[in-house]
Amino acid sequence: MKTRTSGAVRRRRTPAALAVMTSAALVLAACGSDDGDSSGSGSGSGSGSEISIGSTVSLTSPAASFPEVKQAQEAAVAGINAAGGVNGKQLKLTVCDGKFEVNAELGCFRTLLRDKVSAIVGPVLIAGTGVSEYKAAEQAKTAVIGSPAYQPGELVSSASFPLGPSVVGTTYGAVYDLLDHGAKKISLFGDANNPAANSIVQLAKQALAEVNITPVNVVVGDTSTDPTLNTAAAKAVSGGTDGIVITGAPPSMAKSVPALKAQGYKGLIATIDGALPGPVVGAIASSANGMLVASQTSFPEQSPASDKFLADMKKYAPDAPLSFFSIQAWSSVQLFAAVATQAKASSNEEVLAAFENLSDPVDIGTIAPYKVKGVTSPITGGFEPAPRMFNQKVQLGTMQNGKFVASGGFVDPFTSLKTVG
Repeated sequence: MKTRTSGAVRRRRTPAALAVMTSAALVLAACGSDDGDSSGSGSGSGSGSEISIGSTVSLTSPAASFPEVKQAQEAAVAGINAAGGVNGKQLKLTVCDGKFEVNAELGCFRTLLRDKVSAIVGPVLIAGTGVSEYKAAEQAKTAVIGSPAYQPGELVSSASFPLGPSVVGTTYGAVYDLLDHGAKKISLFGDANNPAANSIVQLAKQALAEVNITPVNVVVGDTSTDPTLNTAAAKAVSGGTDGIVITGAPPSMAKSVPALKAQGYKGLIATIDGALPGPVVGAIASSANGMLVASQTSFPEQSPASDKFLADMKKYAPDAPLSFFSIQAWSSVQLFAAVATQAKASSNEEVLAAFENLSDPVDIGTIAPYKVKGVTSPITGGFEPAPRMFNQKVQLGTMQNGKFVASGGFVDPFTSLKTVG
């Protein structure tokens, strides 16, 4: 496998479908609604001895829930508070249950903003577009920091400071990785039951078009008519396909990778971090060995970039999955704390100004160095315009026996793509 080095980045964005531990530093309280709970004590945004931050993620939906997001954010808060907090102030975290429902996600934003948090940190929006939520944040002059940006509204709002290049950058990374590993005939494998997956298919088409490549096959799997996805897999591997970009909701991903191998396919497969929650990783097991993976963060169990993440999770959330969702969530809190500490910011307006004027790169280790001032997004048109792209780099690597192995440092998938076209 080739070793990658860092570069500059371009990105795009699209939805992707894609949290309890307690310590002496954390006291759980009510969210201000029935949908959340808090880590810390007291009230107020940045007054007194505390800084209040909030988040939202689906915690109780049987269709899509990510409790590890809450657990990882709590672990990050516990570690920061144990080290003295942010400029001597303890963080108080409120996590609101988005329930995988449009109204609940918007309700969480409104509740957090009503309670005057200093920032909304690492929210995972998977039901709605994010437009209404971010408009509310703009009106409240409250920054939304470190989101994985799975929805279109998250990459255009003036209140948004996404963690990385979202699924736009990771999709471009997956396409680049296939080509860099020698794939010539690439097929795209989506999911009829997940509109986000088909947005990724469109982004992959766009990435291939930039190097004058047309997909050999574009296949949309549908477990309602093809329960094993074997029929869809047979179409995906036809025509001499030697590389496949694959994505889908967890039930489909758990079937599609084994289905490709059942067809005798021995070519390359690439996917993105958002398609690999813990249950999927366990379900595809050895059938995914060698699968290429593009991520917004360093890989969950990679050292040394992830050492602090692993230490916090071991100490404060030992039972939480070490997934891409958890490392993204942990990183969102670290990004907030690093910038707030640097700018000595605590209120919502101070935090928003600190991010708007961030000119000295902040390096939290698990993402590429982050700055805002003077950064211009390369994606202002196309499938989904994404002017709010500040960290434009991804981590590439492979999946081996249920673990993720990085291949070098962060890379720019957009400029890198041009080198293999």
